[in-house]
Amino acid sequence: MAPTNEPIRERILDDIKDAIDAITAGSNYWYTPDKVLRTDPPALKILQQQRLNLVYLISEGVETEEHASTGGFQDCLFEVFVFGSQIWNPTNHDEFDREAAGEDPKSTVRNKMVADIKRSLNVDWNRGGLALNTNITDIRPVYADVREIAQKACFEMRLDIHYKYQKLSP
Repeated sequence: MAPTNEPIRERILDDIKDAIDAITAGSNYWYTPDKVLRTDPPALKILQQQRLNLVYLISEGVETEEHASTGGFQDCLFEVFVFGSQIWNPTNHDEFDREAAGEDPKSTVRNKMVADIKRSLNVDWNRGGLALNTNITDIRPVYADVREIAQKACFEMRLDIHYKYQKLSP
């Protein structure tokens, strides 16, 4: 967790990282991440190069401020992206053989990762009292299959974080 004199944005990003880092497979979650990193884009290149089984990357996006008379407070909205990548190594490479053997398709692995992230974020939408709200605005599959590396189930999730700060202490 970031020190309290850090900018609110930094503290919110650290809270998101801590929430995802705390995921442990068991009755509430499907998978335990091997690594959770805060990074700058291009995150997809890092996902393609990683050799760990399950990696989550947290990357910040643009921020907008709403200028209005708010009694000394500033309204802000900023984007956060969560990228997930898990090595997917089926024993059957033929779709029909995999179905007959009861193996999960890549989409099921991806959906379980997304469910884990949603559940961990739902624990505290206010990010420890730092944010007014956390909204998931977009979830999409990412296709990062390259022949030289293992196949991966990947996704990108976009969050909008709404927070306020006193204008003299961002």
